[in-house]
Amino acid sequence: MPDWDYSPGVPRRYRVGAAGIWHLTSPDAPRQLISVQLLREAYRGALAGRPDVIHCFKPIGYSGLVTLLLARLGRRAGWRGLLAVDTDDLEGREGWATRSGRPEWQVRLLDWQERAVLRSADIVTAASADLSRRVHALRPWDRAPAYVPNGVTPYEPRGEPRVGPGASGAASLLLYTRFNEFAPRRGAAIVAAILSRVPRTRLVVVGDGPAAATGSFFRELERRGLGARVTRCGLLTGEALAQILELDSVALWLFDDNAINRARSPAKLLELLAHGRAVVAEGVGEVPRLAGRAARVVAAGDGPTLVACTVDLLQKREERCRQADQAREAVGREAGWADRAACVETAYFYT
Repeated sequence: MPDWDYSPGVPRRYRVGAAGIWHLTSPDAPRQLISVQLLREAYRGALAGRPDVIHCFKPIGYSGLVTLLLARLGRRAGWRGLLAVDTDDLEGREGWATRSGRPEWQVRLLDWQERAVLRSADIVTAASADLSRRVHALRPWDRAPAYVPNGVTPYEPRGEPRVGPGASGAASLLLYTRFNEFAPRRGAAIVAAILSRVPRTRLVVVGDGPAAATGSFFRELERRGLGARVTRCGLLTGEALAQILELDSVALWLFDDNAINRARSPAKLLELLAHGRAVVAEGVGEVPRLAGRAARVVAAGDGPTLVACTVDLLQKREERCRQADQAREAVGREAGWADRAACVETAYFYT
């Protein structure tokens, strides 16, 4: 891991389960565009011990550069292991490089790097069917990438769902988001339509995101006179997050139909299902495959149906609880990390 993911007070090297974690150091990163020292450390560290497999995650940035070095210099140095690269987002011109507002030269660079890295690996693991299709188009000589979507840790409920903020006895409307999955004003309009039909329900928002998007979303709710019915929890992890996800609630998964969302494997959606939340979701990209019958999946952009399904679940506790139990069981059975690991092992051994 690079230096900027290091937290003071944590050892530079430690283990999480069977995985050894090594935080690299570089005095000039991330201030410089590229830290040669950090890149050198990452390349040498990857080859230490002559591993049978090196799996690089993200086809851009340092991991992408290390992949290119391994594919060229590593092979010349005699390393004959399996070189794998994972892609879980659309990064180049159609993806985050443009969305994040980077200058044109950076967009071109990242677009080139994404394609070059995905072509250079021995195998590719892809987190979505859309990414798998895109990668296969770049590698027509090879079989399709291994499909490895996000997984989730099964969750055991700790009792009946708790009543949310406001203590009105009504189920909450839950929005678990990074505020980059949907247009803020569209999201606020759908939320407002739901709250107008269930007067005792509050909106609970977990997560944070770009200031412009979050500000636009909450200002629109304020403009509609709903500010007093909103609880903002911000970014939560660990036990604090678990407590919110245990609330008696209906989770709304808003997902604009665009190239970035079609390529994503939404981990937050799986978390909601694993915690036994009844979910109403827009069926974009991986959503129908990940959620299956564990959620109410509606067509993207169909606001009236989103509102109607959400209101129905908020008003019918028995149906809400039935869907919640079904969601927890389905995700625990089909989306555990052990199953994802088995897919990766199969890709390794049959290459």
